[in-house]
Amino acid sequence: MVSVGALRAFHPDSGNNSPRLSEEHVYPRKVAARQLLEDLSLTNETMTSLFQERYGRVHLITSEENKAVQRHQRVGVFTTPEGAYELAGIVFVELSLDELRMVKKRHRETIENRLSLEEFNAKRAATDA
Repeated sequence: MVSVGALRAFHPDSGNNSPRLSEEHVYPRKVAARQLLEDLSLTNETMTSLFQERYGRVHLITSEENKAVQRHQRVGVFTTPEGAYELAGIVFVELSLDELRMVKKRHRETIENRLSLEEFNAKRAATDA
């Protein structure tokens, strides 16, 4: 998943000459560590499964978005990844690996297609609500 903000930063007309992506853990590492250490029934198999399905996953965001979401990911306040991203105002789109490569190359058509699709989905969700 890549944030809409990151897509916009990579758009050739963004004014950002050297955009960068930050790998942001879906589950904050301190939260993940605490949950794992509290699980007394943890086995190698469940640890592997939890890492692959939950704790090892990352999203790609801008460094500014990373700073914005951090305050919602602290051990005492974190509830869910979705809640933290919503509070930080971060919206994601799903990209294939090929699309991600094109975004990193700042391919205008790929970026505009994904942004247009996201805008369409947001409008449809607003009218459905």
